[in-house]
Amino acid sequence: MKKRILSFALAAFMVVSVLSLLGIGSFAAESTGLKITVGNSYAQAGTTAYVDVFVSADSFAGNYNHLRSWQIRFTSSNPDVKISATQDKLYTSDGNYMSPNSNVSLTSAFISAGSGKNIGTNEQILAKGGMKIGSIAFEIPADATGVITIGVTDQYFDNKSGLPISTLQFEKVPGTSKNLFEEATWESGTITILDEEVGGVAPAKAGSGEDFTVGDGLRVGSMTKGQKMTGTFGTLTIPATVTSIVKTSLSSASADAVVLKNTNLDKTSCGAAVEITPKLYYYQLANGLDTTRANIKDYILNDSENEPVVLNGLQASATAKVNGSAVTVLGYIAPNDLAFSDVTVEVEFVGVKTKSYTTTAVYTTLTGVATTSSVVNAATGEELIDGTYLTGLTVKGVPAGTYTLKVTLFATAQGTYGANEVVCSDVATITNVTVA
Repeated sequence: MKKRILSFALAAFMVVSVLSLLGIGSFAAESTGLKITVGNSYAQAGTTAYVDVFVSADSFAGNYNHLRSWQIRFTSSNPDVKISATQDKLYTSDGNYMSPNSNVSLTSAFISAGSGKNIGTNEQILAKGGMKIGSIAFEIPADATGVITIGVTDQYFDNKSGLPISTLQFEKVPGTSKNLFEEATWESGTITILDEEVGGVAPAKAGSGEDFTVGDGLRVGSMTKGQKMTGTFGTLTIPATVTSIVKTSLSSASADAVVLKNTNLDKTSCGAAVEITPKLYYYQLANGLDTTRANIKDYILNDSENEPVVLNGLQASATAKVNGSAVTVLGYIAPNDLAFSDVTVEVEFVGVKTKSYTTTAVYTTLTGVATTSSVVNAATGEELIDGTYLTGLTVKGVPAGTYTLKVTLFATAQGTYGANEVVCSDVATITNVTVA
């Protein structure tokens, strides 16, 4: 049984979304929007499902500087589902996991940092998609079927001790902290029971110049020398489910471009991709807790015989178009990759306001703005963008003046275990944008 993740709708032309900038000034006070999100996952019956858990917020009241500790008790629609005692990963702000002061039980997980230290910084929690605080390993019964819901208990205090059993402890200064759990909302996730093997070895594939996604829809976890990619490929996409790539699994193949979807590949896995292509694309997490881009660059610097062009798969254009009081900015997906559920273009008018637009569609041509098609460019003179799919945002009603813009493209993709993760472009800074 093959399953594919949600992909974009694709169209040829569009009218760019418009928002007004009128009413320049500071934003009104907003609720913190503190939220715990349990991600979606999948597994076979009788195996382990890894469920990612995220903490996010829109703002922080009271100048609390970082998340110092948390404790969450989980619920399951299947009472026989239990948390593993050994396979859980509890993350900290530097991307490591399982600090010395951590613990898991059959139903709950806990981690704490010392006074003045943190589990997650405000910047990471405020980033789009928030911060992944844990990958909780749930042991699935052999007779499980269908969909299992994993939630967060609404029980705040232990009935016997009276002590809090659910905490999001934020620290203002060392020794001064507050449990903000009661201010948080939470969203349940699901574990879908599949018939297919999950996390297995990618099957061999002999390419003949075509674009190809490793696993061809199956949720494979590794690429080994026993099941090689051979021949030639156009764009070879290695999905986020793949966490390990043995160099010899790719040594007999070549590709015009390779797309690495996993944001946290090790140096060896990155090196295997580097050696078979002149162009390599990576993605980076909006919260900064990724390693793939750094490991690619480290491998090229120290170990590679080749030096491909290495690009972020998401790009923000460094130019803006002004038409009267309207300012248009662009973002684009550089490789041939539609495995996202949405994209967001965000533009900050520095010192003024920030506007954003989220859509589930991308395009090859934005009419009157730009195109990725050389054919359209030759026929109409539209600006040619060196990417594959476009999106854009037009802000109307911009008062006369000269502005500095910061543009970022965000996209929502499925992570290793099936939960959504937000990846982003580098920020494009555009100076001296003049509106008459």
